[in-house]
Amino acid sequence: MTAEEIIAEVDEAFVELPRPGMPAGFVPSGKLGNPGWDAVEYHRARAFADLVPALVKNVLEQPRKYLPRFLQDLGDSARLRVFTPRHLRASATRR
Repeated sequence: MTAEEIIAEVDEAFVELPRPGMPAGFVPSGKLGNPGWDAVEYHRARAFADLVPALVKNVLEQPRKYLPRFLQDLGDSARLRVFTPRHLRASATRR
């Protein structure tokens, strides 16, 4: 599959998720502007699932930079529990 096909499949798989009305994460005191801080880790499971299409795009564009962190984020079992089988298949699609 091409990168464009993968992105389309992921977008389609995650489109049915309800979008959070309020920001699902928060910025801990002293972390704003810190290049070592990762905002994704503070997002709850449903909000993380909402970010997956954008994260997949980052991984496809710059795998060395984004793949290790993406895999680490996917390792959180609480996050994966909100994924449907379709979400899991789309997230695991290979190029």
